[in-house]
Amino acid sequence: MHPPPATISIHVFGIDPGRVTTMLAPLTEANPELSLTVTCEAGVVTVHVRNLEGSSAQAHRHADQAATQAERLLGPFAFGRGSRTIQESLVRLLKENSRCVVTAESCTGGLVGKMITDVPGSSAVYEGGWIVYADATKASQLGVLTADIEEHGVVSGPVATAMAKGALVRSGADLSVSVTGIAGPEGGTDDKPVGTVWFGVAQKTAGAGDPISGCVCLHFQGSRDAVRDLAAKTAVGLLRFTLLGVCLETMAAPEPRSG
Repeated sequence: MHPPPATISIHVFGIDPGRVTTMLAPLTEANPELSLTVTCEAGVVTVHVRNLEGSSAQAHRHADQAATQAERLLGPFAFGRGSRTIQESLVRLLKENSRCVVTAESCTGGLVGKMITDVPGSSAVYEGGWIVYADATKASQLGVLTADIEEHGVVSGPVATAMAKGALVRSGADLSVSVTGIAGPEGGTDDKPVGTVWFGVAQKTAGAGDPISGCVCLHFQGSRDAVRDLAAKTAVGLLRFTLLGVCLETMAAPEPRSG
């Protein structure tokens, strides 16, 4: 019985599996000995790089070299290999950049904070967070204007931005992320169907200037649990993008699973 071929797994987030395949086409075309299989589970796309020539040390080296090329082609969407999670990648980036983050969550109910604090050593880069479900709590705890809620709705760009800014100015953190959305199964409208989620990101500037902020809206599919899970991972992904200098609008809504 022959040993299995050399295989390396690369994890990707914020891009759909079809685009991953397209981006990696030059690599497979130039290396016929490679087999690249793309799968998706709970929003995380995984590229399985296999060297079909065998399991020798040389085959493993070639697979590693191919995986490095794949990571270059995928850019900021690739966040790690093997067992690394997207939150581990974020914590590592925060430490490398000497940055601290704070969170402000509505529909995710603390899942973003949980993801980050699941990582050992995250206390060095995570200050804490707010879970602000009620409109009145968003106003009293984070300074969201009642007028913005009445005019735009609680699931909106202005509210997400205000939540992110409010958390940042009320903390000692350098960076913040906010989440407000409709996880379902009820609460959706024609304009804002179930799965609509707004994210805000803010970061402090040098001196006493106003925080730099931005927001993005994404639409998720699946059950209430799936929407909340995908939204929490997306919040972590957006923090990664911010640290890497990538535009928030580059993020695409992840899919729950392949097929």
